[in-house]
Amino acid sequence: MSASTTVKRDDVNTGAESGRTADSPLQIPPRGWKQVALRTWRQSSEDNVGLVAAGVAFYAFLALVPLLGATVLTYGLHSRPWVSLSFASEGARVPEQRSLQLPLASRC
Repeated sequence: MSASTTVKRDDVNTGAESGRTADSPLQIPPRGWKQVALRTWRQSSEDNVGLVAAGVAFYAFLALVPLLGATVLTYGLHSRPWVSLSFASEGARVPEQRSLQLPLASRC
């Protein structure tokens, strides 16, 4: 037998008390659910589920940068030029106004 098909002690019990003959999940007793959880934990470790999830999360986060660029590009293609200019000039004015409100160290 290979390592992935070896029979563990929890998997030996194939009787009705473990829920193997259940027709629905509601018929599985607590002992059967424990066996299901242990098998799932073991199998997820063998399949490197954590590593795959980390890779998916990393590439999903990495895909946000091109998405942001595509969104700005699409907005720029479909909006009127003066609307974009007004947003840009308003955005440039906000840091000026905020910097005037900051307390300076020399004043303290």
